[in-house]
Parts: sequence; structure tokens; C-alpha cells
Amino acid sequence: MKDKYSPDAVIGEIKGKALAFKTSICTKTLYNYIDQGFFATLSNKDLPVKKDKKKAKYKKVRIPHKNLKGTSIEDRPSGINERLEYGHWEMDCVVGKQGGSGATLLVLSERKSREEIIYKMHNKTQECVIKVLDTLEKKYGKNSEKNLRR
Repeated sequence: MKDKYSPDAVIGEIKGKALAFKTSICTKTLYNYIDQGFFATLSNKDLPVKKDKKKAKYKKVRIPHKNLKGTSIEDRPSGINERLEYGHWEMDCVVGKQGGSGATLLVLSERKSREEIIYKMHNKTQECVIKVLDTLEKKYGKNSEKNLRR
């Protein structure tokens, strides 16, 4: 405790110095003994932070060059942020359970009224998104009061 060794370091030190005891225990057993309160003056609060040996691996997300058409959300006019007029829509895909039968939802949110239109898609591809947008254009028309093209 004084040297702030972890239980694993203590076991390693015992093996490294070839110290002999009547019994030997592994690191996991030592942690279990500490958790169960076998040591009167030692608890988990006294131990150095337990760290995972494996770090989570994150894939770097690459943006395909074909998706760079259009303007960024940061470049929109300031009037849209004030939500003064109806017809400014935001669109996003929500992906379901990974590796399973998780569907993808295309969610359109209107800025002023916060109305939402949600469509289920088979997968998250440009083709599926274009298909849904074509369906919406046919349903609401170009000159409808629910203008999705502003």
C-alpha cells in the first residue's frame, strides 16, 4: 500500500524475487479477497485505478467524396436558426442494432414546428435515401403547403 503497487504488481514482485510461501495465489484471487474484505486495512479504495489492458479500437470514419455535395449545416443563414418560417428541414439517418436485423430510419425534422417525418429504409445507402425523398416529393408535391424543398 505504501508503494502504491497494484495486486498484479505484488504477485509479479513475489514471482520475480522467487519468494516462497506455503501457498500461492493468482492475481484474480487476490482481487477477489480484497473485494470480499479478507484484509482489514485494504479495500478497493486503496488500490490504484484498475485499467483495462485492451483499449477500445475505433474505426476512423471516412467520408466518401461523393457525399460532399451540398452545403454544411454551419453555413446556413442565421434566420433558419431563429425558426421564423416553416419549411426548413433537417435530415438524418438513425441506424438500428448493428450486426442484426436492425433497420435504418430516415428522420426529417422541421425547424420551426419540430414536426417529424420518419421512414424505414432497408439500409443506409444513398440509393435508399434518394428513393425515400422521391416518394416524399410524389406524396407532397413540389408546390404543397408542406414544402420539403426550402
